[in-house]
Amino acid sequence: MSLHHEGSYVSAPDFVSYPWPVASGYRFACILKNGAIECEGTNNNFGQLNPPSSLDKPLVIAAGENHVCAINKSGADNLAGESSSMICWGGNTYGESTVPSELENPFALSTSWRSTCALDKSGVHCWGDNTYGILDAPTNLLNPVEIASSSEKRVCVRDDNGTTCWGTGVVE
Repeated sequence: MSLHHEGSYVSAPDFVSYPWPVASGYRFACILKNGAIECEGTNNNFGQLNPPSSLDKPLVIAAGENHVCAINKSGADNLAGESSSMICWGGNTYGESTVPSELENPFALSTSWRSTCALDKSGVHCWGDNTYGILDAPTNLLNPVEIASSSEKRVCVRDDNGTTCWGTGVVE
């Protein structure tokens, strides 16, 4: 398999053909395969290709421009409501890799270009660059269960009320 990028072809890593969760950032990608994270690419300016050794039971991954975050299992086998932590590495220019201390047992995460959001039982937590209002999560969310981010301008959460989005360019 080969990929076309900026006028040239490059061979894709062997792991690309497997059906495992993948997260991609700026000129790099990471895959969660067999309980480990592997990263490859041409951009390692901030160490994002090198998952920390403390990440021993990754369950979910997401990547931004120059950072990667993962939810790491630290309790029972079932993720929902279990003991878990979030680990981020790579770029931290905007605080996108600095996990807030109030985040407890995260069960979902999403990264945008320069920010990160996660869900725990208390709700939505977002950190990093707020140029486009991504950190301004609404306070009226009821039992959020799923989260998604665009490249840098929007975040959406699905909760008991439906889907709510915020940030620049959100159509009401």
